[in-house]
Amino acid sequence: MDCVTVEQREIIKKTSSDRLRSRLEQAEWSAADISELNREQLMEAVAELYVVPDISEAMASVDMPSAESVKAKELALREREIALREMELRERLAERLAQEKRWEEEMELRRAEYKRLQKIDAEKAEQESSLADRTKKFADSVKYVFIKMSDDPAELPMFFAAVENL
Repeated sequence: MDCVTVEQREIIKKTSSDRLRSRLEQAEWSAADISELNREQLMEAVAELYVVPDISEAMASVDMPSAESVKAKELALREREIALREMELRERLAERLAQEKRWEEEMELRRAEYKRLQKIDAEKAEQESSLADRTKKFADSVKYVFIKMSDDPAELPMFFAAVENL
């Protein structure tokens, strides 16, 4: 109990034996070992749980990196980050170039379609303005105006009688 502070010592003395046992159980002591201890031994075991190892001993066992090694690691990390950024930029550039190429191809297809439609429209306009097409339209419009005369000579008197009644 000499290795703990005065306040910690007082706290341990005021704590019940059952509470001390539960603390040791939490510290993963076996139940058989705890049951063999008397009150003084319980307080001593709990006091050992409060002891913090000497920081200088802990620091001596830890291998601290030097400033140069830290700078070297930092530099390596920065180089990796720069390489990753460059790779991302290259990917974006390649993606953008592919997108522009697709756009150009699509525009070429649309231009070709537009030219084809213009050619079809010009051919239609030329056909509509021709004498043969105008004659055909006129014949189609007049076709339903006149009554069709039969080829049978027996029906001729009836045809002329119907025409007179009109």
